[in-house]
Amino acid sequence: MADAEALMLRASLLGGQRTLRMAELVAPTELTVQWGATMGIRHPDGVRWVSPSWPSPRTPPCGAATAQAGSAYAAAAVAAVEHAVARAACERITTELAITQLRVRALRQHWLPRLRQELAAVEFELEELERAEGVRRRWAQHRPGPSTRADSL
Repeated sequence: MADAEALMLRASLLGGQRTLRMAELVAPTELTVQWGATMGIRHPDGVRWVSPSWPSPRTPPCGAATAQAGSAYAAAAVAAVEHAVARAACERITTELAITQLRVRALRQHWLPRLRQELAAVEFELEELERAEGVRRRWAQHRPGPSTRADSL
């Protein structure tokens, strides 16, 4: 950034305010943020950078010093935008990771113990029902049937 400022100072000293105003007439730079996903988390992944170009690459309208300063500022802007994209991606992933860790902790400390207790209660109930059913079956096998009663009367 310091290089770009030094070049802009040189351009303003060489060409004056007129050349700087002419440089402002160049079309603005267009940025398009590209999105990606890591571990299922959507985040900014890159930037498509469309920088302005002079009508002719050999003859910038505002002088070579201004063109150099513009290129230096463009390079600084590219670095800043790429840094911002990387930082935003890092923040999104870090935030999602923290949220996921909280969810896992809640599952381990609260839900799993409660579900294990309920499972144990249901299994105990099923065992009791099976024992009761077994007792009823054994009782039904040893009990004399209706035909035996009729014969004894």
